[in-house]
Amino acid sequence: KARWTGELEVPDLQEWLRRPQGLNRKGPLSLRHPVDFTLISEFRLPGQWDLKPDKLHVDDPAFELRREEVWKGSTLVLTDRYQSRAEHVAAADVARYVGQLDKARTGVGFSLHHTGSSEALAPAAASAGAGTPHWLPLLTALLTLGGLGLLGRRLYRWDPEPVAALASPGAADGLGGWLLLPPIGLAVTLYRVGKSVVESAAVMDVESWVALTQTHGLWGPTLLFELVLQLAIGTGALMLLWLMMKRRSSTPRIYIGWWGLVLMLTLGDAIAFQVIPALREQWSGKDAAESARALVFGAIWITYFLRSERVRRTFVQRLGVRPESTPGPAVDGSQSA
Repeated sequence: KARWTGELEVPDLQEWLRRPQGLNRKGPLSLRHPVDFTLISEFRLPGQWDLKPDKLHVDDPAFELRREEVWKGSTLVLTDRYQSRAEHVAAADVARYVGQLDKARTGVGFSLHHTGSSEALAPAAASAGAGTPHWLPLLTALLTLGGLGLLGRRLYRWDPEPVAALASPGAADGLGGWLLLPPIGLAVTLYRVGKSVVESAAVMDVESWVALTQTHGLWGPTLLFELVLQLAIGTGALMLLWLMMKRRSSTPRIYIGWWGLVLMLTLGDAIAFQVIPALREQWSGKDAAESARALVFGAIWITYFLRSERVRRTFVQRLGVRPESTPGPAVDGSQSA
């Protein structure tokens, strides 16, 4: 027989039980007050688990936390009520307050243990929808791809007049110099977006989607927002590579709009990391640096495509119009033998 374990967490509750920074204080510790909420979490579990219902009560002058556990068949229902009691904690009482927070944080997190064969858990897991795509992200992806196909067709047929370049004989044109970097960046973006979409598919099945979106109301909209933008950025990068190779006159404008999508996704990610507690704990200096780098690169390349004479001289081809060729010397038919 095998031993299976599962960890249960309520991220929204953990947010209020975080250990404060700067414990060696001379002044009082400010708290958010008044706060009074109740969280009800349901965990649908496969098989039978070795867990007895219990109660938790943490009583502190600054806050009170109560938890009740109830089994309903194979579903565990956790009811947590948190209530603040003070606007601040005196410096001399910070150690006591932190100790009570640690006690509460330890009490609300626990492990489930199951002893038995894997076959006992398999039917329940299958019935929960493991591996089956959830209809909402699947429908969103299909509609997005359909809309992108129609939009891509219109953008490909869009044929604006080339932007007039300054009269500078011998000025450079073509995909060279700094203008060689955008196609390389687009190819790298295609790889990264494809990898990200494949990795995101792991949370798009029924079981994972339901479990994740129940922890916070913004998880679902955030995942759908990122899915739509990633598909748009990936298909946009693919089309831009083709337009750049053809030196189409529409390339600069579409490239600038494409960077707008990239910056929108970057800002959306940064906001999501701040408003969803489970993500906020994972936000690091590396994430902030990547967001800042995307903003800087976006500003640089948008400015370059707006002001560069090489860009204006390179992307001049119209749809269905071939470059003019230099006529060869005329052959006089009367001179032939």
